[in-house]
Amino acid sequence: MSSTLKDRTNGRAVGRTTQTLPTTATLAAQTGIDSRKGNNPGSGTRPPPYPGHAPAPAKAGSQSGKPARPKAKTSKKRKPVAKPGEAKKSKKRAKEKARAEKRAKKQAKKAAKEKARLAEKAARKAKKAAEAKARRAGKAAKKARKEAEKAAKKRAKDRHKIAYESRMPRDEAVAYFDALVAGLKKGSVRFKQGDETVIVNPSDLVDVEIRARTKGDKEKVTFELSWQSAKARDVSISAG
Repeated sequence: MSSTLKDRTNGRAVGRTTQTLPTTATLAAQTGIDSRKGNNPGSGTRPPPYPGHAPAPAKAGSQSGKPARPKAKTSKKRKPVAKPGEAKKSKKRAKEKARAEKRAKKQAKKAAKEKARLAEKAARKAKKAAEAKARRAGKAAKKARKEAEKAAKKRAKDRHKIAYESRMPRDEAVAYFDALVAGLKKGSVRFKQGDETVIVNPSDLVDVEIRARTKGDKEKVTFELSWQSAKARDVSISAG
């Protein structure tokens, strides 16, 4: 195909005509290579030179007449292309996740607060129970102490005792024994020492115990009289 250079001002043909260039189909028919398949950078083939175009010199180390070894392909990772609406969905998921974490934190805080409240309530209840137990124990101890004091007072009231020991002339000692004999005969003996007074009422049956002993230049005679009070009565047993 030929073209004529024209003057752009008036459209007249001037100069010489250009050389006719071969088409792509012609080159493919001559070389047997489809430019659509073999003209990619990694195929290792080159399109045939145009007429009048000097071929490029062969690279050093390559044999003449042989095509250069194709370079290894380097795989490059492609950046993921965001789909329409994906950013909005991702943002929505992030918001939902944040709301879920907030709810979880709130629930955990509420559970911890409830646990602390229950523990405090149990501690107060245990403290009240311990105080009530201590009060009951104190009342029981106080009651037992009062009962013991009351029993002791009762025993002290029911039990009277006078003890006397002295060295005196024999005639005065005989006077003591004369008063004791008179009381035994009468059935009532009264002993008095200061504000303390003891009255005994010998019964008809009297237990008598006499001890006499000597030890060196010391001699001792002990009289002991005992009897059952009239208050202590015999137990009667009868057939029903």
